[in-house]
Amino acid sequence: MIYISEESVATMRKLIKETFPDFKLSVTRVNQACVNVTLLEGPLDFGMTYCQINPYTYKKTWKDNGIALKMFNKIISIMNSVEEKVNVFLDSESGSVPSYFQHIDIGKYNSKYILNSDYY
Repeated sequence: MIYISEESVATMRKLIKETFPDFKLSVTRVNQACVNVTLLEGPLDFGMTYCQINPYTYKKTWKDNGIALKMFNKIISIMNSVEEKVNVFLDSESGSVPSYFQHIDIGKYNSKYILNSDYY
């Protein structure tokens, strides 16, 4: 069963916020099966105010923005370091099934990312 606990999400939230103190961000659990990390405001110019980051193609998509790529890699690394990510199980119909799904967004569809400085 695909599931992530509130405690695991709280751990992710704490680690991500400690790692990126200059950013306003949201780390939430959705439907007990998904973790959303949304970058709301910060000093990094992503070149856009809303984007859903594809976890399978982000390295290719963001290869020209090294700072953003490093940030996404670190966020995913933190998410993967939380114990439940390793609890992948095999399903006879679907193959390997993750214990939860990961989403990273720049801004929200109704609340755009705010660039607040030229820090980088």
